[in-house]
Amino acid sequence: MEPVRVSPEELRRFVAAVFRRLGVPPADAEICAEVLVTADVRGITSHGVSRLWLYVKRLREGTVSPVTELRVVREGPTTAVLDAQNGLGMVAGHRAMELAIRKARAFGLGAVAVRNSSHYGIAGYYALMAAREGMIGMSFTNARPSVAPTFGVEPMLGTNPIAFACPTDEPFPFCFDAATSVSQRGRIEVLARLGEPVPVGWVVDREGRPATDAPAILAGLPHDRYAFLPLGGAGEELGGHKGYGLATLVEILCSALAGGPFLKDLADVDAQGRPKPSRLGHFFLAVDVQRFLPLEEFRRRVGEILRALRASARAPGAARIYTAGEKAYLREQEVREKGVPLDPPLWAGLRSLAEELGVPAPAPRGGAVGGGVRDVAAAWIVEGGRVLLARRQGADEQGGLWEFPGGGQEEGEDLRACLARELREELGVEAAVGEKLGEVVHAYPGLTVRLHLFRARIVRGEPRPLGCAEVRWVPLEELGRYALAPADRALLQGLGAGPAGPPPPDGAS
Repeated sequence: MEPVRVSPEELRRFVAAVFRRLGVPPADAEICAEVLVTADVRGITSHGVSRLWLYVKRLREGTVSPVTELRVVREGPTTAVLDAQNGLGMVAGHRAMELAIRKARAFGLGAVAVRNSSHYGIAGYYALMAAREGMIGMSFTNARPSVAPTFGVEPMLGTNPIAFACPTDEPFPFCFDAATSVSQRGRIEVLARLGEPVPVGWVVDREGRPATDAPAILAGLPHDRYAFLPLGGAGEELGGHKGYGLATLVEILCSALAGGPFLKDLADVDAQGRPKPSRLGHFFLAVDVQRFLPLEEFRRRVGEILRALRASARAPGAARIYTAGEKAYLREQEVREKGVPLDPPLWAGLRSLAEELGVPAPAPRGGAVGGGVRDVAAAWIVEGGRVLLARRQGADEQGGLWEFPGGGQEEGEDLRACLARELREELGVEAAVGEKLGEVVHAYPGLTVRLHLFRARIVRGEPRPLGCAEVRWVPLEELGRYALAPADRALLQGLGAGPAGPPPPDGAS
């Protein structure tokens, strides 16, 4: 089946709109969208937008709160225990790693445990947050029981992933992100959607026999009829006891250290099969490399290790040797050029979900899907010789800058009104939308997106961070330092010559 391709930005917009429609605050919805789409961009499709229904279901059931209010249980200079109070795991994880990074910057190390949380997406996302700050990052989470201990058949442990990331002198960080089981539920869901069997050695039934029927496995896991095997497989001959031990290590960090529930108590249904909060635990660690040696020396040494590994002797027939994070980087380059590939059943499901919730469906980049012209508004906020820009987390210091998008028009709403509403909801400011600067047209097979760019100024309030984006004021004369789309740069070139806007809001930086 030919995939439908959608740009990461378009997919992010759609996912954020879904979370907002379900009552998630705009900044938190942006975090959730960023975590899910990052998984697809990096090639971890089992944890990307295909998991959107998991969050929709739990928000509707009330087992996950749309508003994530973290409570500090205990805190010291380098440590903290947080209670997520059954909020969204992606929001809790993002804030917890931010706290760990702040502590590491101040004291060299930051360790934060979280309890009473929920599914937080890919573990590597949070480790990479620290790596982008020049630190070592580690991220762990437990999960609902689905993995049997070595020599067992009952699901007791979760897939309990481990993620480690650090900066290098290469174009991408080192990032190891893996479950401590042979596979996990998300990959079974992908196989079931595609009508493919589960490989032998992933799952066993209550008699210890290999199971390969994906729909049956998904139906039976909540009833303990099947269990995943730990990393290394069944028994000890190929190291299954090592995966079992690593999964237990993660359980201790995320449950015992956090003072939260563990093992069977992390199930998302009760004894009568009724939905209940899973109350998961996470653990985050940030280490400031510069407390050990200069950051550039560390980057160089890590790069030398990775290059030596890739240059080692290859097995006969092997094309090359990879290091952790490299395939994700290569996948990211392809996705940014061609779009995120979505298999047709998933694409159809997303369009159906969009219709059900009354939000605009994602516009495809490839494949003759959809049609017509879609109008979207965006603003450049220019005041006092400065322009307000946002840099999405994960972009380089001088790259990834983007305008504040509008879109999501309500019935009968014109583009200016839509834009003012979006800036109020997303940025927390009242803005006056002024003259139109121009249009940028993006043509996709079967669809044309017409981007209308307006000048705007803030009349009340101060800009707040956009969830996964840093917000900053940039002097117009310094725009040359930043990576902007050519069309955007052309539209902004003449702004510095016009009359100065009103003074910037107090406290703007």
